[in-house]
Amino acid sequence: MQIEQSVAGHLDAYDYDDITVDATAGGVGLSAAKLTPTSTSVDRDEGRCRMVVIQVEGADTRYIVDRKSTVQGSAQGTAKGHLLPNGSILTLANQMIMSQFRIQRETAVNATIRVTYYR
Repeated sequence: MQIEQSVAGHLDAYDYDDITVDATAGGVGLSAAKLTPTSTSVDRDEGRCRMVVIQVEGADTRYIVDRKSTVQGSAQGTAKGHLLPNGSILTLANQMIMSQFRIQRETAVNATIRVTYYR
C-alpha cells in the first residue's frame, strides 16, 4: 500500500501526540490542551489548532465526529462509527470536528494513533 501525505498552505506543525485507543466507553478524543494551547511562545499564527493528521497503528479502529453519537467497536457488540483500518491516515481540518472526534478500537486489540497538530 502506498501512502502519500501532503500538507498544503502555510500551516506549521506545533505539537505531536501518541494516544492509546482502547475500549473506553464513548471512545477517546484528541488532547483539548493541544487543540487550544494557551502558550504564546509561537512566533506566528498563535492560537487554536487548524488541522490534525492522524495515523492508526496496531489495530483497526472506529471513529465519530459528532457529539450526539457514541462510537463502539465490534468487540463491544454492534459496531458504530466509521471504520478506520490499521495503517490509515485521517486529516481533520475543522475545530468543532476535531474537538468532537472520538475513536475506539474495533476488536479486542488496542491501537495507537499518532497525531500531529498544525496551525
